Amino acid sequence: MKAIAAFPSETTLSLKPLAVLMCTGMAVIIALLCCAPESMVKDWGVNLLLALEVEAPVVWFLVLDSPDLWHVIVFGMLTLGLLIAIPGRPHLCVNTAMLLGVFLEAAQMFVPSRTAGFGDLLYNLAGVSLAFFLFQALKPLFKSILNFVIKTSHRPPRSRHRQHRAVLFLRNR
Repeated sequence: MKAIAAFPSETTLSLKPLAVLMCTGMAVIIALLCCAPESMVKDWGVNLLLALEVEAPVVWFLVLDSPDLWHVIVFGMLTLGLLIAIPGRPHLCVNTAMLLGVFLEAAQMFVPSRTAGFGDLLYNLAGVSLAFFLFQALKPLFKSILNFVIKTSHRPPRSRHRQHRAVLFLRNR
């Protein structure tokens, strides 16, 4: 009978599985991009744009001629995923993303077809910092959206006191 009150309510909204999947995917993409020769990375970009049938010259320029921007975007997405996957521990998320950026730039020194650069490291850290500050700025918006979803759901989540009363009621029957 106690197990009935232990189930989570239907209104529980969790982005953790999606964030964990996004972090894993971003880490794999980052590792592939760091180990592949630079010409191969450009070929992947061209093939991706051709497959998606992108015709905008601005997008082609951003993908093929702005690798520094991609450092910011990829490490920013990784940091946002970590911040969502590990709530309440922002410093752990930021430090993890920064250490990954430092480690991967250092690892590129040992890959013959790649060059490690201090500028790339700065762009990695800029992406991490930008994502952290964006997340902190938008956190009130996310909270208000979550509160709206909970209030408009069919059944509001039970408080701990109501759950405890329900368990006592079932136990006394």
